[in-house]
Amino acid sequence: MSTDADALQFQSLFDVVLSKGDGEKLLEQFNPGCSSTRNLFDVCSHPGCVVTVTPSKRLYLRVQNKAAEHGPSLFVYIFSMSCFDWEIEEMLKASGEVIPPKGSRHGHEVEATGNFKMKFKFQLDEGQKLCEDIVKVFITARPASFMTLARLKLGSHCSYANPVLRTKRGGRESEDWVAITFRVRVVADLLKQ
Repeated sequence: MSTDADALQFQSLFDVVLSKGDGEKLLEQFNPGCSSTRNLFDVCSHPGCVVTVTPSKRLYLRVQNKAAEHGPSLFVYIFSMSCFDWEIEEMLKASGEVIPPKGSRHGHEVEATGNFKMKFKFQLDEGQKLCEDIVKVFITARPASFMTLARLKLGSHCSYANPVLRTKRGGRESEDWVAITFRVRVVADLLKQ
Protein backbone atom coordinates (compact mmCIF):
# COMPACT_ATOMS: atom_id res chain seq x y z
CA MET A 1 0.00 0.00 0.00
CA SER A 2 1.33 3.48 -0.78
CA THR A 3 2.20 5.99 1.90
CA ASP A 4 -0.74 8.21 0.86
CA ALA A 5 -3.13 5.27 1.06
CA ASP A 6 -1.70 4.35 4.50
CA ALA A 7 -2.20 7.92 5.72
CA LEU A 8 -5.79 8.02 4.43
CA GLN A 9 -6.53 4.65 6.02
CA PHE A 10 -5.15 5.86 9.37
CA GLN A 11 -7.16 9.11 9.16
CA SER A 12 -10.36 7.09 8.66
CA LEU A 13 -9.86 5.52 12.11
CA PHE A 14 -10.79 8.60 14.13
CA ASP A 15 -12.91 11.73 14.51
CA VAL A 16 -11.80 14.79 16.47
CA VAL A 17 -14.28 17.52 17.46
CA LEU A 18 -13.93 20.59 19.68
CA SER A 19 -17.24 21.88 21.07
CA LYS A 20 -18.41 24.91 23.00
CA GLY A 21 -20.85 24.10 25.73
CA ASP A 22 -23.04 25.45 28.46
CA GLY A 23 -22.87 22.94 31.26
CA GLU A 24 -23.13 19.54 29.60
CA LYS A 25 -25.22 20.93 26.70
CA LEU A 26 -23.07 21.30 23.59
CA LEU A 27 -23.85 24.46 21.66
CA GLU A 28 -21.46 24.58 18.72
CA GLN A 29 -19.00 22.11 17.17
CA PHE A 30 -15.70 22.81 15.44
CA ASN A 31 -13.88 20.35 13.23
CA PRO A 32 -10.10 20.57 12.84
CA GLY A 33 -8.48 22.16 9.83
CA CYS A 34 -10.01 24.69 7.48
CA SER A 35 -13.78 24.86 7.06
CA SER A 36 -13.33 26.49 3.63
CA THR A 37 -10.85 24.05 2.06
CA ARG A 38 -12.02 21.02 4.11
CA ASN A 39 -8.35 20.12 4.59
CA LEU A 40 -7.91 18.48 7.99
CA PHE A 41 -4.38 19.84 8.35
CA ASP A 42 -4.83 23.46 7.20
CA VAL A 43 -4.32 26.10 9.87
CA CYS A 44 -6.04 29.26 8.72
CA SER A 45 -7.50 32.51 9.98
CA HIS A 46 -10.96 32.29 8.40
CA PRO A 47 -13.47 33.49 11.01
CA GLY A 48 -15.29 30.14 10.86
CA CYS A 49 -12.06 28.27 11.60
CA VAL A 50 -11.25 30.09 14.84
CA VAL A 51 -13.00 28.97 18.02
CA THR A 52 -13.95 32.08 20.04
CA VAL A 53 -14.64 31.53 23.73
CA THR A 54 -14.76 33.51 26.97
CA PRO A 55 -12.89 32.49 30.14
CA SER A 56 -16.20 31.58 31.81
CA LYS A 57 -17.12 28.96 29.17
CA ARG A 58 -15.75 25.46 28.79
CA LEU A 59 -14.55 23.76 25.64
CA TYR A 60 -15.00 20.03 25.14
CA LEU A 61 -12.60 17.92 23.09
CA ARG A 62 -13.79 14.52 21.86
CA VAL A 63 -11.63 11.97 20.07
CA GLN A 64 -13.42 8.88 18.77
CA ASN A 65 -11.69 5.67 17.71
CA LYS A 66 -13.80 4.40 14.79
CA ALA A 67 -11.81 1.17 14.31
CA ALA A 68 -13.58 -2.18 14.45
CA GLU A 69 -13.70 -4.02 17.79
CA HIS A 70 -10.39 -5.82 17.21
CA GLY A 71 -8.77 -2.85 15.48
CA PRO A 72 -5.89 -0.74 16.74
CA SER A 73 -5.91 1.49 19.80
CA LEU A 74 -5.12 5.17 19.29
CA PHE A 75 -2.71 7.21 21.40
CA VAL A 76 -3.63 10.86 21.97
CA TYR A 77 -1.35 13.69 23.15
CA ILE A 78 -2.74 17.20 23.66
CA PHE A 79 -0.72 20.42 23.95
CA SER A 80 -1.58 24.10 24.25
CA MET A 81 0.57 26.99 23.08
CA SER A 82 -0.53 29.97 25.13
CA CYS A 83 -0.25 33.57 24.03
CA PHE A 84 0.93 34.51 27.53
CA ASP A 85 4.43 33.19 27.06
CA TRP A 86 4.28 31.16 23.83
CA GLU A 87 5.61 28.16 25.69
CA ILE A 88 4.09 24.75 25.16
CA GLU A 89 1.98 23.28 27.93
CA GLU A 90 0.98 19.63 28.01
CA MET A 91 -2.77 19.45 28.66
CA LEU A 92 -2.67 15.76 29.63
CA LYS A 93 -0.40 15.38 32.62
CA ALA A 94 0.14 11.69 31.95
CA SER A 95 2.19 10.44 29.02
CA GLY A 96 -0.92 10.49 26.83
CA GLU A 97 -4.31 8.85 26.57
CA VAL A 98 -5.00 5.44 25.01
CA ILE A 99 -8.33 5.01 23.20
CA PRO A 100 -9.16 1.36 22.47
CA PRO A 101 -11.78 0.69 19.77
CA LYS A 102 -15.43 0.52 20.82
CA GLY A 103 -16.44 -2.88 22.13
CA SER A 104 -12.91 -4.10 22.77
CA ARG A 105 -11.88 -5.55 26.12
CA HIS A 106 -8.44 -5.62 27.70
CA GLY A 107 -8.17 -8.36 30.33
CA HIS A 108 -11.21 -8.30 32.61
CA GLU A 109 -11.87 -4.60 32.13
CA VAL A 110 -15.21 -3.24 31.01
CA GLU A 111 -16.03 -2.86 27.35
CA ALA A 112 -14.32 0.17 25.79
CA THR A 113 -16.46 3.07 24.54
CA GLY A 114 -14.00 4.11 21.83
CA ASN A 115 -14.23 7.72 23.03
CA PHE A 116 -11.98 10.12 24.90
CA LYS A 117 -13.49 13.34 26.25
CA MET A 118 -11.77 16.25 27.92
CA LYS A 119 -13.14 19.58 29.11
CA PHE A 120 -11.08 22.67 29.76
CA LYS A 121 -11.15 26.45 30.09
CA PHE A 122 -8.77 29.16 28.95
CA GLN A 123 -7.81 32.13 31.12
CA LEU A 124 -6.77 35.71 30.50
CA ASP A 125 -4.30 37.63 32.64
CA GLU A 126 -5.78 40.47 34.67
CA GLY A 127 -6.51 43.41 32.37
CA GLN A 128 -6.00 41.37 29.21
CA LYS A 129 -8.88 41.66 26.72
CA LEU A 130 -8.05 38.83 24.31
CA CYS A 131 -5.54 36.14 23.55
CA GLU A 132 -5.13 33.52 20.85
CA ASP A 133 -4.08 30.02 21.85
CA ILE A 134 -3.23 27.00 19.75
CA VAL A 135 -4.43 23.52 20.78
CA LYS A 136 -2.45 20.77 19.08
CA VAL A 137 -3.75 17.18 19.13
CA PHE A 138 -1.34 14.41 18.12
CA ILE A 139 -2.88 11.01 17.35
CA THR A 140 -0.58 8.02 16.83
CA ALA A 141 -1.00 4.29 16.26
CA ARG A 142 1.63 3.48 18.89
CA PRO A 143 3.01 5.19 21.99
CA ALA A 144 5.28 8.15 21.28
CA SER A 145 7.37 10.47 23.40
CA PHE A 146 6.74 14.21 23.31
CA MET A 147 8.87 15.03 26.36
CA THR A 148 11.20 17.29 24.38
CA LEU A 149 8.25 19.25 23.04
CA ALA A 150 6.64 19.72 26.45
CA ARG A 151 9.89 20.69 28.18
CA LEU A 152 11.22 23.12 25.60
CA LYS A 153 11.17 26.67 26.96
CA LEU A 154 11.05 29.78 24.82
CA GLY A 155 14.53 30.96 23.89
CA SER A 156 16.22 27.71 24.88
CA HIS A 157 18.12 25.48 22.50
CA CYS A 158 17.23 21.84 22.11
CA SER A 159 20.33 19.71 22.67
CA TYR A 160 18.43 16.43 22.39
CA ALA A 161 16.45 14.76 19.65
CA ASN A 162 13.04 15.98 18.55
CA PRO A 163 10.03 13.65 19.04
CA VAL A 164 10.21 10.68 16.71
CA LEU A 165 6.95 9.89 14.99
CA ARG A 166 8.19 7.97 11.98
CA THR A 167 9.40 4.43 12.48
CA LYS A 168 10.57 1.79 10.07
CA ARG A 169 8.17 -1.10 9.65
CA GLY A 170 8.82 -3.64 6.93
CA GLY A 171 11.32 -1.34 5.19
CA ARG A 172 9.00 1.66 4.83
CA GLU A 173 8.15 4.63 7.00
CA SER A 174 4.86 4.61 8.87
CA GLU A 175 2.35 7.41 8.37
CA ASP A 176 0.27 6.26 11.33
CA TRP A 177 0.20 9.62 13.08
CA VAL A 178 -1.38 13.03 12.60
CA ALA A 179 -1.07 16.47 14.16
CA ILE A 180 -4.31 18.45 14.28
CA THR A 181 -4.59 22.13 15.19
CA PHE A 182 -7.41 24.18 16.69
CA ARG A 183 -7.05 27.96 16.94
CA VAL A 184 -8.79 29.31 20.04
CA ARG A 185 -9.43 33.02 20.54
CA VAL A 186 -10.12 33.84 24.19
CA VAL A 187 -12.10 37.08 24.59
CA ALA A 188 -12.87 38.79 27.90
CA ASP A 189 -16.42 38.12 29.11
CA LEU A 190 -17.33 41.83 28.90
CA LEU A 191 -16.36 42.02 25.21
CA LYS A 192 -18.69 39.16 24.24
CA GLN A 193 -21.83 40.75 25.74
